[in-house]
Amino acid sequence: RRSAIVAPDAARAPTATTSKFWGVTWNQVLRVWVARYSDANGKHSHIGHFVTEEAAAHAVNAAIGALPPDVQRRRHTNPVVDGQLVPKRRRLD
Repeated sequence: RRSAIVAPDAARAPTATTSKFWGVTWNQVLRVWVARYSDANGKHSHIGHFVTEEAAAHAVNAAIGALPPDVQRRRHTNPVVDGQLVPKRRRLD
């Protein structure tokens, strides 16, 4: 059901990134969170569509964790502290 989907925060600026986490974006047409990453060759790999932003971020972490160790070091993962995802830092323009 579409009523269960959590949309991006309406209070955020429209020019701000749509997600607090690396590798996660909001698809306005499908109204879902999309998770993806760049593989070892720099090619974008689609992970999937998710109802929550956090679920998509966990999927990004799992997909990057499955890459070879040398590639993992070159990719952004979403830090987890005490079982909770930590949002990426916002750039100060």
